Amino acid sequence: MTRLIPHSESRFSVAVKRTIPLLFALFAVSVHAEAPALPAPFDVRVQLARDVEADERFRTYKTAMIRRSGRHLARTMRACRAIAPAPEQKSVVLIADIEADGRAAAVEVKPDNAIGQCFASGFASARYPKPPAYPGRPGFPVMMKISVAR
Repeated sequence: MTRLIPHSESRFSVAVKRTIPLLFALFAVSVHAEAPALPAPFDVRVQLARDVEADERFRTYKTAMIRRSGRHLARTMRACRAIAPAPEQKSVVLIADIEADGRAAAVEVKPDNAIGQCFASGFASARYPKPPAYPGRPGFPVMMKISVAR
């Protein structure tokens, strides 16, 4: 019987030698593939939301948002204020993107502690009016600064 694999090499080592070029090619292609975009840092999103609030084209949206969800947000604030904030904590800054269907997405808070998470959870559970389209973003950026000082 004729052997295709020399005696000194095992089938495993031959298989490894044959797959290394393929693995290298796959790695080279994957390195050049476009990575998904990372969310913008918190401070960048805060500034974006401030710019939106200052823009005349978008000023009416926050009023409509509060009109539609104000009662829900007020209940959330009352419930969250029952959580004791850190002694030096004066406020919570919340940022979010309101999607086309009125749902809050990418909700973040600073500081990210129990009271901040309470506000984030309450904010995310509300439905908001359909936002105006904001150029270059899938959602409409909003920000709230909520006082927690007692």
